[in-house]
Amino acid sequence: MNIAFAADSEPFSYPGENGEALGFDAALCMRMCEELELRPVFLIMPRDELLSAVRCGIADIAVSSLAADDDSRRLTDFTDSYITLSSSIVTNVNNTAVRSTYDLREAANIAVVYGSLSHSYAMEQGLSNISLFKNAGDAKDALLSGAADVLLSDSRTAYELVTENVGFAIRESGIASREYHIAVRDGSSDMLRNINEVLGGFKEDNTLLDLRLAYINGNSGLRAEYDARLTALQSKQNM
Repeated sequence: MNIAFAADSEPFSYPGENGEALGFDAALCMRMCEELELRPVFLIMPRDELLSAVRCGIADIAVSSLAADDDSRRLTDFTDSYITLSSSIVTNVNNTAVRSTYDLREAANIAVVYGSLSHSYAMEQGLSNISLFKNAGDAKDALLSGAADVLLSDSRTAYELVTENVGFAIRESGIASREYHIAVRDGSSDMLRNINEVLGGFKEDNTLLDLRLAYINGNSGLRAEYDARLTALQSKQNM
């Protein structure tokens, strides 16, 4: 399976030391091809060429945190969504200054994971009072330790923090919600159906949750395992 891939959006798609395709989306494609008994071949290219590559037959699918908007659907078909991301605001319950997105400029220091949807949202809003962290665990620790007074993170991370730690509350959720899909060549109904069946199975057997833990929620050990498998897979192909 030829996979158009833009290695430009960590943690979903980024390059390895030797140019390998790594990240949530690469690991998803690896697992998907295992289920379909196909060999994944990653074709790394600029993001604005992904859908064209699928449309003209260079690639069978494209994956790199793609949103299926109306313009994109005119070019290719899209699978069911494989992940939905949104951001939430978490503070100490005694924090009265920040209760919603309207108050974020009043925060002293907002903990955000670098390259995340929350990071994109913060940049779009022109927020300068942010501190960037490599993963969700470090961002949570910043709030818990008092180094940050606000956590702006994906909603699952926010929920885990408030359920595991007394004295913290979600102030607003569902911020900048976004669904990601795989682009498939228009008219490839069999491939579309097969991929959707695999994605449905991944939702039931927690494969998608496993990938989320590795790449979104900061399980660095699990992430390293997936990236090592991806590196080995692509190294064999290049021999």
